Amino acid sequence: MAVAVENRNDKGQFVNLGGKSTVLCVQCGQEFSLYPSDIRRGRRFCSDKCAGQWSSESRHGEKHHLYKADTVAICPTCGSQFSRKPGLMARPPIAYCSHACATKAQDYSSRTGENNSNWKGGISVLWQNFYLDEKWAEVRQAVYARDNWQCQNCGEKSRKLHAHHIIALVDNGAMYDLENIITLCDVCHYGYHHSGLILNIRGGLRCPLEALIPSKVV
Repeated sequence: MAVAVENRNDKGQFVNLGGKSTVLCVQCGQEFSLYPSDIRRGRRFCSDKCAGQWSSESRHGEKHHLYKADTVAICPTCGSQFSRKPGLMARPPIAYCSHACATKAQDYSSRTGENNSNWKGGISVLWQNFYLDEKWAEVRQAVYARDNWQCQNCGEKSRKLHAHHIIALVDNGAMYDLENIITLCDVCHYGYHHSGLILNIRGGLRCPLEALIPSKVV
């Protein structure tokens, strides 16, 4: 709290300062005037500059009331010593000195190739070549033209269009058969594959109902 100075003249008489009292700034020690209410609220500095200086000197690092010393640990990958905030040490990636050491420590062999949950027989190269094939580009344009450049589920024309295989390639669906391909907008296409959207094909189905089976791959 600010230190009040008695407001008396050289004869010892009390001097009225208009309700204010003279106090000493905690930071710079200079005198300044405050109302009694300001003193009760705990004002201790003559300016924001002094308040900022005091805060940086008195509440920084170990002087801060929430300060917690860093935890020193040994990296299990490279053996080097490193330090982290105690709260961060509880997170597995921070148990290593660097991201490189954390990555090196992970056993990715159990999640690659045939061991991966998304493994589909190693035919990603086949699909890449298929979607870059000129024949597929011609078939896709033919499907769009046949469907009047319109989503066959919601009827939207303004969105980006996709050519959707009703029986997916991963389920041995026909690659270029127009009867196995319909036009969907990007919203309906994403909804079908990722949100369980049930397609309501406009103008009737282009294939038997049982062909509309859930699939993971277009």
